Amino acid sequence: IKEGCSFSSCSSSVNGGAIYAELNFNAALSIDNGIFKDCNCTQPGNGGSLCILQQTDSSKIFITNTSFINCLTLAGTSNQYGWGGAIYINISYNPPSLTATNFQLTDLSFTNCNASGAGNNLHILSDDTTAVGNQIKTGFLLTVKDLFDPSNIISDLYTSPQYSYDYMGINKSIELVNLGTINLDLHNPLFEQFFISIIPNPSYVDGINGKDIKFCGVQSSMCKTIKNSLERNPTPFSGNPPSDSSYSIILTSSTALETNIQIMSTTLLNGHIMIQSDEYNPTENYTKQSIQTSSFSSSLFTISGTSHLQLHGLHFDNLNPSSNNPLISIQSDDNEQIPKLQINDCEFESTVSDSYLNHSIISINGGIMSLARTKIESYKLMNGISLINIKSDKVSIVTISQTTFTSIAQTGAGNGAVISAELYQDCILQVTDSCTFYNCSTQQNDNCVGGAINAYVNGSNSQFIVSDLVKFEKCQSYKGGAISVELLNTGTCVVNNVQFKECIVNNDGGGIFAQLQNSGGTLTITNQTSFVQCINTEWGYGGGILISSNGLNSRCIISDNVKFNKCKAHRGGAVCIELYDGASFEVHNVIFKECEAKYQGGAIYIGQYDGASFDVHNVIFKECKAQYYGGAISIDQDYEASFDVHNVIFKECESQYYIGGAIQIREGYYKDNMGSITATISESTFSGSKSLNSGGAIFAELSYDAALTIDNTQFESCYSTNSDGGSIFAQINNGSLQINLVSFVGSSCSQPGSGGAIAIVQYNSNNHISITDSSFTNCLTLPGSSSQRYGWGGAIYIQIIYQASLLTETNFLLTDLSFTNCTAFENIGNNLHILSPNTYNSGLAIAANSLLTVKDLTDLYTNDSYSNDYMGINESNVNNGLNDPSYHQALFLAGQLGFITKKYYINSPDGYDTNDCSLLNPCKTINNILLKSLPDGFVKGLSIVVINLLSETSDQDNIFINSETELNNIITVQSNGYQSGGTQYTKQSIQTQQNTYSLFAISNTGRLKLLGLHFDNLKPSSTYPLILISTSTSND
Repeated sequence: IKEGCSFSSCSSSVNGGAIYAELNFNAALSIDNGIFKDCNCTQPGNGGSLCILQQTDSSKIFITNTSFINCLTLAGTSNQYGWGGAIYINISYNPPSLTATNFQLTDLSFTNCNASGAGNNLHILSDDTTAVGNQIKTGFLLTVKDLFDPSNIISDLYTSPQYSYDYMGINKSIELVNLGTINLDLHNPLFEQFFISIIPNPSYVDGINGKDIKFCGVQSSMCKTIKNSLERNPTPFSGNPPSDSSYSIILTSSTALETNIQIMSTTLLNGHIMIQSDEYNPTENYTKQSIQTSSFSSSLFTISGTSHLQLHGLHFDNLNPSSNNPLISIQSDDNEQIPKLQINDCEFESTVSDSYLNHSIISINGGIMSLARTKIESYKLMNGISLINIKSDKVSIVTISQTTFTSIAQTGAGNGAVISAELYQDCILQVTDSCTFYNCSTQQNDNCVGGAINAYVNGSNSQFIVSDLVKFEKCQSYKGGAISVELLNTGTCVVNNVQFKECIVNNDGGGIFAQLQNSGGTLTITNQTSFVQCINTEWGYGGGILISSNGLNSRCIISDNVKFNKCKAHRGGAVCIELYDGASFEVHNVIFKECEAKYQGGAIYIGQYDGASFDVHNVIFKECKAQYYGGAISIDQDYEASFDVHNVIFKECESQYYIGGAIQIREGYYKDNMGSITATISESTFSGSKSLNSGGAIFAELSYDAALTIDNTQFESCYSTNSDGGSIFAQINNGSLQINLVSFVGSSCSQPGSGGAIAIVQYNSNNHISITDSSFTNCLTLPGSSSQRYGWGGAIYIQIIYQASLLTETNFLLTDLSFTNCTAFENIGNNLHILSPNTYNSGLAIAANSLLTVKDLTDLYTNDSYSNDYMGINESNVNNGLNDPSYHQALFLAGQLGFITKKYYINSPDGYDTNDCSLLNPCKTINNILLKSLPDGFVKGLSIVVINLLSETSDQDNIFINSETELNNIITVQSNGYQSGGTQYTKQSIQTQQNTYSLFAISNTGRLKLLGLHFDNLKPSSTYPLILISTSTSND
C-alpha cells in the first residue's frame, strides 16, 4: 500500500479497524506514505487501524512514513482486549529472530490515538515483551516523528517513561491466564528496560479520570492522586538512578482525594518536588486547580529531612475543622537537614465560613519557607490557633512576599491571627514586597497580642523583618493591632516602608506592640513607614506604637520619613515608650500630624528610668494635641535619664484642658537622690502652640538635680489661654533651667496667667535659673475674659520662694537679654515681674550681683524710667492676684535710690577712725569701718560695702567677715580707682609682716572680694594663714 493511500473513518467490531492481516511464510505487508484517520475497532477487537498476525520470522512487516490520526480501540461489552489504539501486532516466532529484515516501523506519526485496553499507539503480543523491545531498540526498528518538530524523530522514545502506555506489550504466558486483560499492570512498556526513570517527569494527575497505575503520569495516562505519584520509585531496571534532580506534578483537575502526603529526603529519590496547576504561568490566566481536604484530619503535606516542595498556582482550603494537625507541615530534626517549602501564586480559602478551625494552615519547625504572590482569606481559628505557626526549635527561615491575608480571625487566648513566630538563634521571618494584611484580628481580651503577627525574637542573628510596601489595614487585637514583637538576647526587628492604617487596640499599641527585654534587642522603624488613624479605643497607651525597652543593649530607632497621622490613644497618641536601665530611643526625620491623646502626650508619651536616653532630631509635630499633658510630647524622667530634642518643629500643638501645649516634662518626680537627669531642646521652633493652663509650649517640673536646657530655639505666637507662661512654664525644686540664644516672638498668656513668654516657680536656692543672650518681642499678658487677676510680667514672670540673701549667680542669672514692645496688663512688669518674699531686697540682690543685664542698657538698676518694665510684689501682698498697683513696686528701687553700694575709704597715714570714712574724711582701719551700721536704705547681707584704700597700710589685722560682722557680711576691699584688667591705678599694699594673726578670717555667710591689692606675709614665726576661710555647716 503506497503513494499516499488514505484510510478514513474505517471501523470494525472485531480486529483491525482499517486492515486485518495474517502473515505466514514469506508473506509481507508493506505500507508507505499512508494515512489512517479516525479508524477504530471495538472490544474484544485489537488494532484501531491495523491488526497484524506475524506467524513466522520469514514474513515481513514494513510500515514507513505513515500517519495515524485519532485512531482508537473502543470499549465494548466484553471489557476485554482493545489493545493497540493504532497498531496491534501478534508475533508468533522467537523474538531474537526479530530484525530489520522482517520488521520495520519507521518515520511514523501518531496523533491522539488511544486504546481502551493497552498501547495507545502500538501493542505487541509475544513470548517475551522484554526481548522484543531489545530487538526493536537494537535494530532501531521503530522510529516516530516528533509532532512538535516533524522533521525529526522522537529522540528519547526508548528511554523515557513518557511513552510507557503508548508502546506496550504483553507476554503470551500472562495473557494465557488473563485472557484479554486490560489491567495495565500486566502489560509492560516495550522499552521499560531502557528507561532512565520509571516515572514520567512531569507527571500529570487527573483526580477525576486518572488512574493510579504503575507508569501513570503521561498526559494520555494520568495518575489519579498526587500521593500515588510521589510514593513510587523512579529507579529503572538498570538500577541507575535517574538524572532528574527534581520532579514536577501537574494537576489537571480539582481533587478531594489527597491526604497525608509525606515529602521526605527519599521521595522520588531526591525529595525535590514541584506541584502545580496545569498551564500554570505567573503572568497569564490559567485555572487554579483545587486540592480539597476538608474531609480529612491528617496533614495534606509533611515536608521533612532535606526535601524541597514547591506549590504553584493551586487552591487550598482546610482540614476537618476539628483536626488539630496543620494543613501543611515543614519540620526538621536537626540544623544539618533543612527542608524547604515554596508556595507561589496559590489561594487558601476556608470552606467553613460559619465555624472555626482548630488547626493552623502552615506549621514550621525548622526549615526554609517562601510564600509569594498568594491570597489567603476568610479563616476563623479557635483556641488561639494562628494561620501560620513558626516554632523554631531548629533554625527556620521564612520569607513571605506579595501575599494578601484577608479576614483572618482568631478566638481564644492566642497571639498573631496570621503568624505566630518563635525565632531563636539564626532564625529569620521576613514579610516583604507589598504583602497586605486586611481585617486580621485576635480577640481583644487580656493577653491577646498581635492582630496579624506575633513574633518572639530571641538570640543573636534572629531577625523579624517587615519591609517594602507591606500594608496592615483594619487589624485588631488587645495589644498590637497589627504586630506584637518581643526581642531578647540581641534579637532584631526592622519595619521598613510599611503602612499601618486604621489598626485598633483596646489596650496598647494600635499598630505595633514591642517589648525589648533586659538581654537586649534592636527595633528599627524606618523609610517612609506610616501609621494612619491607628487608634487605642480604651485606656491603653500608644495609638501607633507602644514600646517597652529595658537594658543598655536595647535600642529603638524611628527614622527616615516615618509618618504618624491622626493616631489616637489615652497616652501617646502616636507613640508610647517606656525605657529602663540604660535603654535608648531615637526619633529622626519623622512627621507627627494631627495625633491625639485623651490624657497625655498627643504624639509621644515616654517614661524614662535609670539612665535611659531619648533623642528626637529633625522631626515635625503638626497640630497634635492632648487633653491634659503635652500636646506633642509628655515625658517623665527619673534617675540619670536624658532627653534631647534637636532641630524639631512644633506647629500648632495643643493641650486642650491643662498644661504643656507642645511638651510636658516631669523630671525627678518619683524619688529622691535621682542623679543627673537632663533634657535638652536645641535649634528647634515652637509656633502656635497653646494650652489652657500653664506652659503654652513647654511645661516643666524639674526636681532632684534635674536639668532642662533650651538653646538656640524660637518660640512664635505661643500662648496660654488661662494660666502662666505663654511659651514656657517651669517649676523648679532642686533642679536647673537654662535658656540660651532663644527668641520669643508674640508669646502671650491671658489672665489669670502671668509671664507672657516665661513663667518660673523657683522653690529654693538650690535651683538654678539661667536665661542668657535671649530676646523677647511683642510678648504680652492679656486681660482675661472671666478674670482680671494676675497678668504680671509681659515677657518673664518668676516666683522666688526663698530669701533674697540667697540669690546668687549660681541660682539666678538673666544676662544679655533684649526686650522689644513687651507689655503686661496695666504695665505691671512689662519685661519682668518677680513675686518674692521681699521685692526691695530681691531687686537689691539682683542689682548688687549683676544678675540681670539687658542689651544696650547701662543704667538698668538706677534709671527710674524702667520702673514699669521691671517690677515685683511681696508675697504678703499678692491678695489672690488682684491688681492694685500700689502693691507692686519697681524691682530696682534700691538702685534708683542709690542703695546698692556703700563706699568707705582708708588712708592709713592721715585717716582717723573717728571720721565718717568718706573720701574727704577717710578712716584708718578696716575694723573700725566694720563696726559701723549701714545707713537706712542699705540692706545688710544684700547691699555691697566697698572699702577703698587710698594708701598703703600696715594697720590692718585680725579682720573677721561673717554673719556677725556689724556693718555687712558682703565686703569688697580694693585699691582706689581699681579697674579689672586695667593698669591705670596704684596697687595699694597691706603690710602684715609684723602681725601674728590672720589678716582676714572669712566664715559662715561672709563674702569678701580683694581687688587690685598687694600682700606680703605674717611674721615668719606665725602659725596662722594670712587669709583664713572656714565653714561649720554645708549651708554656710
